[in-house]
Amino acid sequence: MDRFEEKLKDSLTKKIKLPNEYKYIIRNALYKENEEKRRRHRFIKILAMSCTFLLLITSVVGAVNLSRYIYNYYSDNKGMDEAIKEGYIDESNMEYVASSNVEEIEAVNTEIKIKDMLMDDHNLSFTFSVKLDENIDMNKINTITFPDMIIYDENNTLIYCDSRDRFNEFCTNNNLQYEFSQNSDNYIANEQSSYIKDRYPELSTIDVVYNFNTMVYSYPKCKKLYIDLKKINISESEAGDSIGKIINGEWKIDYDVSEKFYNRETLMYNVKSCSDERLNITEAYVTETGMVYDFTFKDEPMLDGSETVEESREKILNFPISTVFDEYVENENGEKFYHVQGNMESSGTIYSAYGDFEHWQTFDLIKSKATNKLTLYFSISFHGHTTENVVVELEKR
Repeated sequence: MDRFEEKLKDSLTKKIKLPNEYKYIIRNALYKENEEKRRRHRFIKILAMSCTFLLLITSVVGAVNLSRYIYNYYSDNKGMDEAIKEGYIDESNMEYVASSNVEEIEAVNTEIKIKDMLMDDHNLSFTFSVKLDENIDMNKINTITFPDMIIYDENNTLIYCDSRDRFNEFCTNNNLQYEFSQNSDNYIANEQSSYIKDRYPELSTIDVVYNFNTMVYSYPKCKKLYIDLKKINISESEAGDSIGKIINGEWKIDYDVSEKFYNRETLMYNVKSCSDERLNITEAYVTETGMVYDFTFKDEPMLDGSETVEESREKILNFPISTVFDEYVENENGEKFYHVQGNMESSGTIYSAYGDFEHWQTFDLIKSKATNKLTLYFSISFHGHTTENVVVELEKR
């Protein structure tokens, strides 16, 4: 029996529950499976691994759209765009930070600063300005990344770290008992994307956008953010997988978070009525940049537990799963808001082999447009046979 069959057999003998952290259990297992390629192939790996015990449907990869300040070509987030137009962004006036490591001449002449940033419960975005050594040809640069960057707050909440070595160093220095890739409220799990936004050859500077997104664990309402990095990877490849040059140094950014971010509040909604009593709306809330809802229900199981490994594999591959579509939310003024193009954090569906169904979605409804009552509309196609139109009435707590 090969490794895949062993995992399949083991998973199919257990009835897996769907707690709020369920999707992170999948991700953590995949991280250990192939740590180096996790970011680039996260969706593919999750889908492949899910064949052992569930089916996973999620939207295309994407992140945060920061209006005229930040534009991410992977995503079109109208909610984020509207929030920024209303001033929900912090434009920094900080000075450039030089490397404290002077062993490499290029590191000495390379500086970095934050130009602007945005933070709410589930979105975090920075525009970094990188000032490069004048001997580096900016025209050949297609990607700039910070492979060992670590972000944390004044309470040592680890907001982002994708380097095991930096993670271990941070935990040792601060006497923390975190385990790499085992996420919690104190160690946030993220989807992350980055890209070059602008170039200024006359100043030898390039603007690099880093977008982060999380759903299960909220970003803290912190007053300080600390960003440390020791490597800047400059590549001529658009995919960033071909290392052109690594500048080794040590850059430490100490950032004062704007009051608008650490005093942010989330509007929570209760379910007043639902046209389908089988559905359990587990959460519905509105932030400065969007609305999120989540529901679960017990659907028809793919398996009954008596199948062999081959029978289970065949049933899972051919089972007509239920799907959710035509989702939108309407406020009391009759304005309609639709789902954003996002990533696995902002939109997706989990369907387990034993019928446990969970779906979550993010809409472009922001706090300034939220009313005391909201109406949620969506349709469910049950196994491709019958379709039901669902109406959920929500009321602000």
